[in-house]
Formats: sequence, structure tokens, C-alpha cells
Amino acid sequence: MARSYNVWLLKNNSQAYLDSGTRMIHDGGGHNLYRYENGKLLELSGDDVLVVKADGRIVDKTGNQAGFVTDYAAFTEEIQNLKTRTAGTAGTGTQPEEKKTESAKPAAAAEPRPDSQQSEKGKKKPHIWRYVLVVIGIIFLLNQNNSGSRDSRNQAAKSTSSLLSDVVSGEKKTSAPTKAPTASPTAVPTAAVPTAAARLERNWQSMITFPTASEIDRYNSTAVNRSPYLQAWMQTGSKTFTGYSVNFRAEFQPNGTYCCLGNFDLDYSALKKTYKSYRTEYNGVAGYAGLQRLSNGELKSILSFWDVFCTDKSGKTKTIRAQLVYPSSTDNDSFSGEGTGTHCLADYPWKPGRWYQMQLLCGRSDTTGNTTVEQWVQDLSTSVWTKLCVYDLGVPNVSFKGNVCVFLENFDPKYAGAIRSMECRNFAVCRNKKWTGVTSGVVEKDIRMPYTGSYAYKVSGDTLCMITTGVTGKAPEAKQMSFKLK
Repeated sequence: MARSYNVWLLKNNSQAYLDSGTRMIHDGGGHNLYRYENGKLLELSGDDVLVVKADGRIVDKTGNQAGFVTDYAAFTEEIQNLKTRTAGTAGTGTQPEEKKTESAKPAAAAEPRPDSQQSEKGKKKPHIWRYVLVVIGIIFLLNQNNSGSRDSRNQAAKSTSSLLSDVVSGEKKTSAPTKAPTASPTAVPTAAVPTAAARLERNWQSMITFPTASEIDRYNSTAVNRSPYLQAWMQTGSKTFTGYSVNFRAEFQPNGTYCCLGNFDLDYSALKKTYKSYRTEYNGVAGYAGLQRLSNGELKSILSFWDVFCTDKSGKTKTIRAQLVYPSSTDNDSFSGEGTGTHCLADYPWKPGRWYQMQLLCGRSDTTGNTTVEQWVQDLSTSVWTKLCVYDLGVPNVSFKGNVCVFLENFDPKYAGAIRSMECRNFAVCRNKKWTGVTSGVVEKDIRMPYTGSYAYKVSGDTLCMITTGVTGKAPEAKQMSFKLK
């Protein structure tokens, strides 16, 4: 009987299925990996205990994502079969009764229905202390704003309404920070940040057929080429800008993965005052930034700058290389092969399936007067900002210019067969301390190198989605696509 692989396990980097007959989670080779018990997966060869959540995620003991349900219909059918088998043997002593548990739901069904559509039986009634807190909050806000303007009183009313909604429902709502992670420029506004916590909502198998574990292993053992390189150029307009921001996540991040979140150009026109000419290694690209999972599994952030080559009126040349000023003890390695320059690799434990925001911000060095570029990342599930690195460009009055590219890359053929993905949304640039959304772009496969494998991309509302594998025949060839995000 043909099986529908209804589960993907990140630890094993492979698809699997639940068999109601054996209560086991089997991989593609027929090996028993976990035993299913009341919504939990109990590892047979270790002590892992995984929990199947209502939104389709599979998480470990610490709440980190460990996999997800890929075929909801097949998975729930097995659960139902399991309950039927249990009911049929109840009282016979052959099998304990299956307790009611959360069944995995497809991402689309994970959103709560409006209150009017919920049954009274299914609603949770708030505890009395929540109402007490609301009353105290209302009294405090009214006292604070009795002598204020109409606008301030209106704002107090809105705050009170929000407080009432939050406390009665028992849910904690989070929003974007109102201040930038550094003094200038200001942070991306609340509207540019995802409203939902990180959770699985992408049906990747509607875009690409997942390779089996044996197909991945077979490809990796002989691979000489990397998996397809996908790139999307976001159209930022003709004016320069001093800040760039994007939200992203990667549900699949095997070794050898680079999620580039900003391949950018810089306006070095201030050099015209001193030099007859100047150039960077690549026309239209001055640097790039993003997150990587190295071949050894280490999780890193990266910020790179190509050298700038200048020639004065007498014909003398000078190379300007950006200098790392933060952190002081992290490597400031030079690179070559694709031109020469410098990059900083910093530790950053980015997790699969979690949404983050990356910002690149131009500033001015108090020491040299040169332009600095800072790289920040925010974990949107905790709202915590992390300052990753700062470079002094060696030139004053520099800003970003031109379109910005994001790309999904496999840089090590030994891991080319694995599935890797990237989602991006809420692109924005900062001009005059005001953030503006960027919604138009073009996405395509890079054809300049001998990449092999399967790939797919699409736009889903406000999100650009990319997915690849080095295994061929898993998706039809896609053409270059212009798009506009909502």
C-alpha cells in the first residue's frame, strides 16, 4: 500500500509517516523513529519527546521547532484510524484507550474564528481577576488623562480598549519597538512587522515534491554542483537611502545554506572630490548581508564589503577597505575569489521556522567622521534586538543606492540534495528618518553557474517564498517573474 509521507522531521532531515496500525512514525526506509502517544512523539533510540501542535508544528521539550505535519489530511486520517482501533478494543485489555488530544490542523485553519462563530461551549470564560485588573487600569488611565487634551484622552480610551481586549481574552499581544536599535534612523513602524507569531503556514509541497531521504543521500554522495541559486531584486527607487529592513524566516536551513537578506550597492560619489575615478569589484554591488548555516552546522550572521579602488589625477591608485569597529575581537577576514574585500562572521543562533527582522543602518563615526554601517537582527518572537557588527567604510557621506537583492544559496555541494527555503516580507528603506515599504521586484534562478536540481518560487500575499533541492525532477522549470507584494 502506497504511503503518504505526512510528517517532516528536521532532526532526521527527512520525510516520514504515521502508521495507525503500529502507532509508529516511519521514515522513507521503513525504520521506526518515534512512537505516537496522545499527541506526542516518543523517540525509540533516544529520549526526545516531541509534541504535535494545533497549527501543524512539531516542537521539542524547549519549544523549538523539530518538524511539522506536511499532509494534514493523511495525518488526521491515521489519527482517526488509531482512535477507531482503540475504540474497537476498549475493554479487551489489548490496548489502552486513546485520550482526546489536540489534532494537527493545517496552517490555514490555525487562525481563531470570530467570536460569533464560536460555540459557547468552546469558549473559555475569563477569570474574575482579569476584570479586576481591567478596572484598575481604567481608573489609572482616566486619572492620568483627565486634564489632558482631547487627543490624549482619545489615546487613553484606545489604550483602555486594548487592555480590556488583551486581559479578557487572556492573550498577550506584542508589537514592534517604537525606537530604533540605535539612535538613527528610527525603527521600522509597527505596520511593517508580522502580526502573527512564527508558526508553520506554508504548504511547501504545493510548490515542490520533497525528495526522499534516500534520494537526498544518494545525490549528496556524488554531488559536484550546488543546488539552484534563487535571487529576487527589490525595486527601491532612484533616491539614496540610509536604512534597509526585511523580515524573513527559513523553515529549512540544512548545512551549507546562505540566506542573503541584502545584496546592496553604496553611493561613493563623495570620492569624486579627491579622486579622478573609483570603482568596486562589481558594478551595482558593494556588499551583502544575511545569515548562514556553515558546513559544520555553526549558525552565523555575515556582513561583507568589497574593496573600493580609487585613482587620482596623477594615476596613483589606492584601495579602500572597510574596517570592523564592532565587535572588537571578532574575525575581520578578507575574502577573494569573487573579488576582494572583508567580511565579519558573528555567532547568531537563528532557528528554523522563526521570523526575524534584519536592518542595515548608515551612521557617522565620531572618531573618523566616516560613514559606518551597522547590522542588527531582531527575533520577532521575543522582540530582542542583537547588534551583530559595525564597519567604518573609510569614506564620509556614503549611503545605500539602487535595488537590493535577496538570494537563497547552497554553497557546499555535499549538502546540495537537502531541501532549503526562505521567506521574505516587509521590505522597507529609510530616507530622512522615515521608513517606506518596498513591494515590487523580480525573482529568477541565476543561470551563470552550473546549478542542478529543482526549485520553486511564488508570492503569497505579502510574502516572497523560495525553495530548492539539488535533486532533479521535483518541480517544473520556472520562468523569471515580476511581482508586487501586498
